[in-house]
Amino acid sequence: MRWVWVRTATVIVVALVLLPLLTLYAYLLLWFLPYLTYSDRPALWLVTFTLWAGAVGCLVVGWFRRHRSGLWWGWLPAAALCAAAAWPLIDRF
Repeated sequence: MRWVWVRTATVIVVALVLLPLLTLYAYLLLWFLPYLTYSDRPALWLVTFTLWAGAVGCLVVGWFRRHRSGLWWGWLPAAALCAAAAWPLIDRF
């Protein structure tokens, strides 16, 4: 129980890095939604959205599991990996 503050601080630092990036992704996904869904590349939007949703989901699960001493930390690299995997796809918009 005494290491809860370290886990909480770690999740907060990761969230401070990932939340602006994920917010930018959400904005770009909404902005390019008509262009990508009504063109010949709807799969690009769907894969990018799936990676974005996965990153947000992993970040949320990491936040709620931070009080447990088990596998709380595995969700944070998973969120970062999903966000990093979405970057080349966002760059193709």
